[in-house]
Amino acid sequence: MDKRRLVAVLLLCSLTVGTSDIQCSVISHGAKCDGKTEDTAAIQKAINACSNHTGVVVFTSGTCISQPLTLPGGTTLMLYKGATLKAGKKWKTTPFLYATECSDITIMGEGTIDGSGKQWWTGIPDQPGRPKLIVLHKVKNIWVQNVTLLNAAMFHLDMDECDTATVLGIKIRSPPYKVAPNTDGVDVGASNAYVANCDIRNGDDSIVIKKGGSNVLVENNYLQDGLGANVGTGSFHITNVTFRNIIANNTGFGCRIKFKHHQHGSLSGVL
Repeated sequence: MDKRRLVAVLLLCSLTVGTSDIQCSVISHGAKCDGKTEDTAAIQKAINACSNHTGVVVFTSGTCISQPLTLPGGTTLMLYKGATLKAGKKWKTTPFLYATECSDITIMGEGTIDGSGKQWWTGIPDQPGRPKLIVLHKVKNIWVQNVTLLNAAMFHLDMDECDTATVLGIKIRSPPYKVAPNTDGVDVGASNAYVANCDIRNGDDSIVIKKGGSNVLVENNYLQDGLGANVGTGSFHITNVTFRNIIANNTGFGCRIKFKHHQHGSLSGVL
C-alpha cells in the first residue's frame, strides 16, 4: 500500500476514536455483569443511548452475559481491563455483535469479548448454525484496537464489503482446527484496510483477505496454530494487498492464495 494511502486510511479511521464527555455505562443502564444474569436488554439500551456519536458505551468490570447485540452507526464500545462481554446461552446463526449499512464503528480497550464457542463446536468443519462473533457488513470507518476476542463459535472478526478499516493490537484465541474449525481470526473483505500488531492463535485462517479486499496492508503480526495469512475464499476480485513482517509459528501455511475449482475471480498486486 502506498504510504500516502496508508496515512489517509489512518486519518479517516481516527475520526471514530475521539473521546466523548458522555459515557453510557452498561451497569448504569441496568446490567449486573455478575457472570450469571443475562444483561442483553440493559446492554442494548446503553448502546442505543450512546450511538450516533453521542457517547461511549463503557464496560468497566465484571462479566456481562448477553444474547446478540446490534451496533447502530456511530457506536463506540470501550471494554476496560477486567471487563468481559460474554455470549450467553446457545442460539442460531445471528452474529453476537452486528452492524450493517452504517459508518463509524469502534471497538476498543483491554477487555475481552468471549463468544462461548464451546457450546457450538463439534469438530466438524462447515457445520451450519454457528454464529460469528463480530460481523461488520457494509460499514465505513471501522476501528478495532487492543481488545481480546475469545472462542468464537465461528469467525471472530468478519468485515464484509466495508470501506476504511483499522485493526490494531488485538488478541484472538480459540482452540486448534480439530476442535474448533472455521474460527477465522480476522476476515478482511474491505477496501483501504490496515491490520497490524495483532497476536492471533486460532483454529482456521489467521488473517484472510476476502471478496472486496483492496488496498490492504497487513504487517507486524504474530500468527500461531491457525492456517496463516491467506488471500481468497469464495469468488473474489482482490487488488493491492501487502503482507510484511509476519511471524507464523506452527501454522498450516505461512501465506497462501486459495480458491476451489468451482470458484472464480482475479488477483492483482499481491505481495
